[in-house]
Amino acid sequence: MYQLIPAEESHLDQIVPLLASTGYWEAGLRRNQLNLPTHQFIREYVAKPNLAFTTIVVRKGDEKTVLGLLTCGTKQELDSCAVDYGDHIPMEIKQLFKNLFTFEIANSYHIAFLALNKTSRGQGLGVELMYFAEKKWKESQLETLSLYTFSCQTDAIKLYLKTGMMITDVFNVDDKVPCPCVLYFEKNTRTAAMQNYFETSVYQNLAL
Repeated sequence: MYQLIPAEESHLDQIVPLLASTGYWEAGLRRNQLNLPTHQFIREYVAKPNLAFTTIVVRKGDEKTVLGLLTCGTKQELDSCAVDYGDHIPMEIKQLFKNLFTFEIANSYHIAFLALNKTSRGQGLGVELMYFAEKKWKESQLETLSLYTFSCQTDAIKLYLKTGMMITDVFNVDDKVPCPCVLYFEKNTRTAAMQNYFETSVYQNLAL
């Protein structure tokens, strides 16, 4: 019924609202100094640069309608395509999200965006996207799969935990932001060994 295909430029306008649903994009970019509508700003400065690393969910027989997306790649790949739009957002926005802008992810295979439209949720597509990301991660031969999300993204958090991701770091953006807590997830051999840690023999023999 569904399939994953590479995103194309013709999909960009449908990708934007999905991408925007993953964080404070709309609120943070509304007062951009280019005076662009937030949709256009996200399209040109976020969605389009990441297009080569974006996979979309579509129904078989309808490759024009985007139901979900996954943007992932090695840290080096994602860094190479990123556009620095810092000069186009107000200084107060930079200050509010400074800890997010300066947070350094591990040298890893990184999930930058994962989103489904509301009508496509609850059908296992999120798990399918995570498995696809894992496949790409293993092909990259990097040690770690990583991602981060705000703590209010409760459905996303359930998905990440269900697929074996583990929270390895937590930080806050400015407290003026509603729900300022950011959760950083990783998956690797170390986190796999830490699952249900207090029930393991390693913990039983731990001396602090």
